[in-house]
Amino acid sequence: MPIILTKKAKRVFPEGTYRARVEKIEMDKSKFEDKEIVKIQFKTDYQPKPNEAAWKITLSCTASLHEKSRLYYVIEKLTGQGLKEGQDFDVETLEGRACFVQVEHQVSDSGNIYAKVADVFRAEEKLKEAGYDL
Repeated sequence: MPIILTKKAKRVFPEGTYRARVEKIEMDKSKFEDKEIVKIQFKTDYQPKPNEAAWKITLSCTASLHEKSRLYYVIEKLTGQGLKEGQDFDVETLEGRACFVQVEHQVSDSGNIYAKVADVFRAEEKLKEAGYDL
């Protein structure tokens, strides 16, 4: 008796801006360099089907608080303020924070399409843009 399988299309997070919440933050080692990275996982409001779990997307940043680093930018966007020189910051305090994430597609050298977090916005910032009084 034949066993028939169907190859499903790869599902890629659609481009767009989504409501989200910082769900988890963890430290890891970079696969390419001997550097520590911070992985910020966002749980979004995107559900491809009504009974499916909301999709998550992760942003990886070098574990640096230099003012030009991606992590510094994300902290500044989520908290609404920068850090002073010599100031420590507990990145885990971002967990649970409501925000918006902008997702964009990139194409790898092998032609695969993947989604990445292009930008992060404080929830208050996006709501003000939409005309809500806060």
